[in-house]
Amino acid sequence: MREVGLAGSTIGSVVKSVDGITDIMSRISQASLSQAQDLASVNQTVEALGRSTQEDSIMVERTASQAEELAGLAQSLRNAVAAFKLEDRHTAGLDLPAPERTAYLALASAA
Repeated sequence: MREVGLAGSTIGSVVKSVDGITDIMSRISQASLSQAQDLASVNQTVEALGRSTQEDSIMVERTASQAEELAGLAQSLRNAVAAFKLEDRHTAGLDLPAPERTAYLALASAA
C-alpha cells in the first residue's frame, strides 16, 4: 500500500511539473507572438522611413534644379538691368539701411 501511495505522490508531482512546463511554454508562445507583432510594427516603420527618405531625396533634387534655374534667371535679370544707366541722384542713398533709404528716396522723388 505504501508503494501505491508513493507512486500516486510521484505521479502527482510529475503532473504538477508538466502543468508548470505547459504554463512556461504558453508564456513563451505569448511572448513570441508579441515579439513577432512588435517586429512587424518596426518593419512597417522602417519601410515608411525608407519611403519618406526617397521622397525627401526627390524633393531635394527638384529644389536644387529649381535653384539653378532661378540663379540663371537672376543672372539674366542682372544682365538686362546692367544695360540701364541711372543718374547719380537716383542711386544716392541706396547704401542706407532700409528705413532711412525709404525716407531718403521719398524725399528725393518729391523734389
